[in-house]
Amino acid sequence: MSNTGYVMDLAQLDPAYGECEAAEKKSFEDVPPGRYQALVDRLYLDRAKTSNRLLLKWELVIAAGPQKGRRLFRSNTVETPDNLRWLKADLQTAGLVITKLSELPAYLDAETLIGVLLDVTVSVKGTGDQARTNVYLNKRIERGDAPTAPASAGPAPQGVSRGLSRF
Repeated sequence: MSNTGYVMDLAQLDPAYGECEAAEKKSFEDVPPGRYQALVDRLYLDRAKTSNRLLLKWELVIAAGPQKGRRLFRSNTVETPDNLRWLKADLQTAGLVITKLSELPAYLDAETLIGVLLDVTVSVKGTGDQARTNVYLNKRIERGDAPTAPASAGPAPQGVSRGLSRF
C-alpha cells in the first residue's frame, strides 16, 4: 500500500498535531563497554535497508546493574558461510539448536528465545563519528546460575574469544 492511502487518517489528526508541542528529545549515552546480563526481548528477521541482505535482529535488555533497562542491539547477516557460522554460534549460545535454517522462523514466532538471559560483551571500536559498537553473545545464563553481583564487570579482557575467528 502506498503512503497516500493514509492521507484521510492523517487529516483527521491535523488539529491535534497543529496544537501539540514537539516532545523533548532525550539524549542517551551509549552503553559503556563491558560485560552485562541481558534478556532477549525481541528476535526477528528483517532486511538491511541499503543492501537488502537478510538479517536476524536481536533486541536485548540489560537485566541488572547500573545500566539496567538499557537496550542493546545485535544483527546477524544471513548470507555467506562465514555469516552462517556466527549465526549458528549465536543461536546455540542462546540455547537453540536447529538442523535447518528454514526452521528458524517457527522458533521466532513461538518466542522460544524471548526472555532467555545471556551474558554479553559490549565493545566499542573507533572513536567519535567512527565509533562502532559490537554486542557479542558469550553464554546463556540459567536463572539459578545468575550471580548476585552487578551485571557490568567493566571492560572485558582483551583477547576473549568464543573459539571463532572473524579474520
